[in-house]
Amino acid sequence: MNWERDPYAFHPQSDYVCAVGYGSSAEDADMNARKELASLFGMTVRSTTSRTVMELGNLEESTYTEFFASSSEIVVDVDALYGVEIAKRKEPDGNFVSLAVMEKRATRDYYEAVISSDRSRIKAIEESLGKPDGSFSLVEKTVELIRLINDLNTKVVLYNYLSDIKETFMSVADAKKVFDEARKSVVLHVEVVGDETGTIKSTLSKIFTDGGFAVSKGDLAPTAKALVTIGWQELSGVGNPFVFAAYTADVSVVDLVRNESVLVYTETGREGHQSIEGAKIRAERLLSENLSTQFKETLMSRYTY
Repeated sequence: MNWERDPYAFHPQSDYVCAVGYGSSAEDADMNARKELASLFGMTVRSTTSRTVMELGNLEESTYTEFFASSSEIVVDVDALYGVEIAKRKEPDGNFVSLAVMEKRATRDYYEAVISSDRSRIKAIEESLGKPDGSFSLVEKTVELIRLINDLNTKVVLYNYLSDIKETFMSVADAKKVFDEARKSVVLHVEVVGDETGTIKSTLSKIFTDGGFAVSKGDLAPTAKALVTIGWQELSGVGNPFVFAAYTADVSVVDLVRNESVLVYTETGREGHQSIEGAKIRAERLLSENLSTQFKETLMSRYTY
């Protein structure tokens, strides 16, 4: 029997999911076999789950549509995909071929236990949610909740492919609604020391508003404070026609409701010009760009899903 041509030659399809991968090294072949197996799950599970929903009627159409419409594809982490093993490997003509296998029953039992645990964890978070109070705490909780529900639904897809008894999906709509309300309740006072032109304050304010938070302009009582302290230093070298403006920027975001620091960010940099004024303008531009990318990414990774 040739397992390269027929992955199920030694592992019956009733008990296993199998895939073959090729590569110039054993490691590449193993990884490609795992990727191929994961892609089989991704392609097969969508159609199978769709039929299951119609047959069982145990999932509201809106929930099903919401989950799959929110993702252009079901992403399965190759490294995290449970139960995949390399069962066989060979090296014909200097190239490697690997066979990845997953035992259906063991993997099904694993996901059944994990799904049950995740549901309990989700329920505990839902019960702990309070009303929006302007703090970052509820924002962070709902981000965790949304991520858990999405992760649970992906596990349900995998489990339902492997099991005759189908798990139901969870709607993420209510969690997203609470998230939006919690985020809008956070009102930030933005203060920048060492920003002579107002560029950095404008940049930081935009980052927060783009992230769905409110920025106080004297009309709203702040529930949080973003303080940026910029320290400047003029640098010049003998025989160098340029002068440099070096900076150290410290950003601190404080939750005033809970009186706690929620985010700290530090950056250093410098820019040169024929005049110190020109160097500072360039340095402010560099700092602004980095805040709009690096600081924003740090903020969004924690307070968005």
